[in-house]
Amino acid sequence: MTAQAPTLVRWEWFKLRRRWMPWVLLGILLLFSQLFLWANFFSYRNLESTGGRVFLGGAPIGGRLTGDAPVAVNCNDLLAGRTEGLPAGIDPRLIEGLQQQCQQAMTRQQERLEGRRNSFTLPESLSGALTAAQGIGVILMAILTASVIGTDFGWGTVRLVLVRGIGRWQYLAGKLAVLALVSVGALVVVTAATVVSSLIAGALVGGGASDWAVLSAFTDWARGLGRVWFSFLPYVVLAALFTVLTRSSAGGMAIALAYSFGEQIVVLILINLFDWFQNVADFLLGRNIAGWMLGEQREGLRGMILGGGVGLGEFPDGLHAFLVLGAYILVLGGLAFWLFQKRDVQGASGG
Repeated sequence: MTAQAPTLVRWEWFKLRRRWMPWVLLGILLLFSQLFLWANFFSYRNLESTGGRVFLGGAPIGGRLTGDAPVAVNCNDLLAGRTEGLPAGIDPRLIEGLQQQCQQAMTRQQERLEGRRNSFTLPESLSGALTAAQGIGVILMAILTASVIGTDFGWGTVRLVLVRGIGRWQYLAGKLAVLALVSVGALVVVTAATVVSSLIAGALVGGGASDWAVLSAFTDWARGLGRVWFSFLPYVVLAALFTVLTRSSAGGMAIALAYSFGEQIVVLILINLFDWFQNVADFLLGRNIAGWMLGEQREGLRGMILGGGVGLGEFPDGLHAFLVLGAYILVLGGLAFWLFQKRDVQGASGG
């Protein structure tokens, strides 16, 4: 970029930080990442307080059926001899059978509790929060990109900026650069919030990981942050391309989001109808983002099954996904710049 580049990026950031939308989207991103952490925290507290549950009803337990309506039985209460909530006149053999189930569950409880604790304490909470942020983040970045680029078309300020001597590709590159930097900043904010929340949650349950655990896992965190950030870029350039094409922030958002959700539905249907469609799916944007994010976990998640026996098929491996996503970034970005260079700049579009 030319000497104008730093000035353009600073100017775009100056405009962006004074708008409501980026801060609202950041709040949504933080909310989703925090939901993951605190859901695991309350699940841990529930498991700790109940000792787990066994269900009485609708299935043969102790040699007889207990009815159609299942009754959840608190293992801590049952092992302590408290039978409140059980049907009156229940067969003692049923109680003994439930107690045996609870004793077996209690032997596994410590392992389950440790797994739940790890999910909301450092350093594992960072990985979970970044993964949760990635799921909603690609959508939020597409919305923000369409808004940042499309607003100037809607207000008719593109022509006013360009007549001052700023090159077209520098203008668009400045916007995309600030969007890339904003996405990194948002992930750093998510990380900081997760560290604080993890320390609070760990203190509430007692013990927990060392305050320095995040430092020992810095390499894993940095790799995870880079992985999430890279997954954002294809949707940034996708939204940019369609916003330039339609000269409208609403149009760019609508097409980018329609593609995101539409691809998932089409792939889910066709991959279960035609075996050959797996080869096509291996080169689609969303599938490669999923394969890229699965990383080392991909081998254990091949051929995942949804309820009702619907398969998700195999996801691309990490190198394949990286190369395909890189190609999407270059091709979609190149088309966006080419289209912006060639098309006439009109007045305010209102969109």
